Amino acid sequence: MTLSPDDENVVVNRAESDRPVDYRRWPNALRERLGDGGSAALVDVLDERDHALMTVVTERFEHRLTEECAQLRSEMVHLRADLRVDIANARADFIKWSFMFWIGQAATVAGLLVALR
Repeated sequence: MTLSPDDENVVVNRAESDRPVDYRRWPNALRERLGDGGSAALVDVLDERDHALMTVVTERFEHRLTEECAQLRSEMVHLRADLRVDIANARADFIKWSFMFWIGQAATVAGLLVALR
């Protein structure tokens, strides 16, 4: 399996001689019963089944990955909205406490001015 750098899809490259099952390594009794042609045909059938299975599994994985990514994006949107609300509330609290601080400071300065006259 190789990873193509352009589209980031996994591609299976399998040459004819790069079969995962070599029928020449099967037990003699099975090879004699099937013959060379039958053994090669069985390997072809198994390769087709493997390819079909890999296709189904890949499609299911991609579908599941797409669902999970969509769910993650949805959660991120909700978290972003919650964060904006929290920041707005914190800003309002900051402004409120700053206003109270400066009112207190102004009252203190006014009280000192009255006391010093």
